[in-house]
Amino acid sequence: MAINVEKLKDALEVYSDFLGIEKMTTLIRSPLRTWKTTTLREIIMALKDKVHDISFLPCYIWIFYRKSLSNESKSKLNELKASGFQICNYQNMQGDLSINEWDIIIVQVESLFRVEFTARPFVAILDESNAIMRQMFSGTNARESENAMRDVLRSAMHVLAIDAFANISTLTFLQIYCGENIRVVDNKYQPRIGETVEFIYDSNSGAEVMRIGYDLLRQGKRVAFVFTGVVIARALVEKASKLSKPDNSPVRACAYYGDMDGKQRQKDFSDINVAWSELDCIAYTNIMEAGISFEVTGHFDIVIAITNIATPKNSNELFCPSGRENIRAELESARPNNLPTAIKGHPSETPFCEILY
Repeated sequence: MAINVEKLKDALEVYSDFLGIEKMTTLIRSPLRTWKTTTLREIIMALKDKVHDISFLPCYIWIFYRKSLSNESKSKLNELKASGFQICNYQNMQGDLSINEWDIIIVQVESLFRVEFTARPFVAILDESNAIMRQMFSGTNARESENAMRDVLRSAMHVLAIDAFANISTLTFLQIYCGENIRVVDNKYQPRIGETVEFIYDSNSGAEVMRIGYDLLRQGKRVAFVFTGVVIARALVEKASKLSKPDNSPVRACAYYGDMDGKQRQKDFSDINVAWSELDCIAYTNIMEAGISFEVTGHFDIVIAITNIATPKNSNELFCPSGRENIRAELESARPNNLPTAIKGHPSETPFCEILY
């Protein structure tokens, strides 16, 4: 099913009928900032008006792949809590998490084994499903995580997977655990028309692309770096702060991550437009998932993202088809079809870098 909407609240029909008795699995691919989870929260809120007691609704197991995202999402669900929903963040609880006791359970993929099933029906929500898939097969508890995920997906009345970059690997993953009958929704909305993206395979952990970023900063350009790790983000900002611009003034840089200084975070996030407008360089990790919206048009000249597109080595081979075809499938899902794209280097299990002009 193909749609073209700026915000998914204008296409409510793409979401499952969570009160329906027919089991359904839905995969929604929609670009960033199209209100995927915001619309979902509004749908859940509206359901409480259809029953006499919230406990008659299904339990919602909201699955994330990292701790910082689950923390931020809990704060976003405060409106539901105020309406009477019993919300549990797995980090604040000891022991099992019973779906009878909670209406919404926020849980990281590695802690899914703690969910205790009862006769109450439940909905499984995979928020950023591609990352969940990879996280499930990484770490020391990969087997336990996989078993728990299998139990959750096969027992759920409804499964909803949402991701801006969903692709054939995502669909294959869902088919294994949920069967072949999967409803796929592809939002064709293209928010970044007119920009150029360049993908570079860097066998040196992104060092070459960071060098490009440093050179741009020396030229007086403003650069935003996106990382998956805190250590590299902090190291980059430390080095960038020692650089000088053409007028010999120092580069102003700051790193943003889940465990950053609370006072600095509160100060900057109170008005992110003002805070970032004073910077030449930012490096952020997962904290951008907190709903921060920087709206100063054209402030940053370039965005450089460094991540690893490959599935972890100890994962099932089914989820890691080899060759350039798989890499291209990932990239095609990540960018609109009409967005100029350049691919340099050779794909391997090394970081790839996305440069957005």
